Amino acid sequence: MDAVADKGFFNFMEIKECVDNGIMPYVPEQSRYGAGWVKKTGIPTREFSSDKFVYDRGTDTFLCPAGNRLEFSYLDHAHEKKMRVYRTDACLSCGFFLTKCTRYKRGRTVWRWEHAEAVEAMRERMRLEPEKLAGRKKIVEHPFGTIKRAFNQGYLLLKSLRKTAGEVGFTMLAYNMRRVLNILGPTAFTCLMSGGG
Repeated sequence: MDAVADKGFFNFMEIKECVDNGIMPYVPEQSRYGAGWVKKTGIPTREFSSDKFVYDRGTDTFLCPAGNRLEFSYLDHAHEKKMRVYRTDACLSCGFFLTKCTRYKRGRTVWRWEHAEAVEAMRERMRLEPEKLAGRKKIVEHPFGTIKRAFNQGYLLLKSLRKTAGEVGFTMLAYNMRRVLNILGPTAFTCLMSGGG
């Protein structure tokens, strides 16, 4: 079974759980570049963002954009995930130290989740099968675009979960009836609604 979702649903743990249960997920990753200190200082620059550090499974090291190897340093337990932490002493003599790569005075640190292979396999699947995500956009964006623009439902009028669920339910019912009407035509729709096959 394949499962396709938007990037807002990207979650390491859920991707691993899907794979463990025989579901092949296709979820694009949100860009983490440009948040926090990066936004304030501009460091690391785009060419030294974390996705530019290439993992070598054979040596269990990362190769940085400047050509230095970061080796396994210690295990960290962050947010219920076991993360392998990689560092190198080469940062201190690197020309990009404190200017482009990192602000940290001890050098650059890279984290790798213990089950990162599941996410890497998903990235490779998405690279080889881009039509999966393209197909999802075609299915989902049309109804929401029509509901927001043609039905003027960009916001809800009611409050509370029960009332908004009812309002959304009526909107979906109206959308589905309009869709059937557009596909079958008025005559077939009238016949269908009156119960005459």
